[in-house]
Amino acid sequence: MTNPWPERQEALAVPPEIVTALDGQPGVGSWEPMFPLLTVDDSGFPHVCLLSRAELRADQRHIYAVLASPTTTANLGRRPVATLVVIQADTAHYLKLRVARASSSTPVAVAFEPASLLTDSLSVPLTPPRYLVASSLPVTEAWSASAELLARFAAGTDIA
Repeated sequence: MTNPWPERQEALAVPPEIVTALDGQPGVGSWEPMFPLLTVDDSGFPHVCLLSRAELRADQRHIYAVLASPTTTANLGRRPVATLVVIQADTAHYLKLRVARASSSTPVAVAFEPASLLTDSLSVPLTPPRYLVASSLPVTEAWSASAELLARFAAGTDIA
């Protein structure tokens, strides 16, 4: 049987349109895009974790995420791969990711390296899944703590 998880390969660059899509912070009262992050559960099925821009950041080399879901982090512990879905204008981007490093903190900060990218477009308008930002959401989801954690992790600061 061949190894379904090939050895580490050269990482791809994160496309500028994905960096732009993940940039910024959600605003109270606005409709914000959700970004599905898919991992593989212990039975081999896809597991979906919906993330907001408050929990994501990107640069040319990495996608950074703050993950509060114990299921998602356990899945990544078993199989350190995921797929991030980013939908814009008339294109769906499916970015396959490998875990480059992760914090031991809770929530977990993860730096992903892109392994492959599939862009899917029929040149028809698309709308990403969205949510309405309620005034309580930044507090209940600890967005300021996530922003700080993302900034420290993206800067290479070790996080316990």
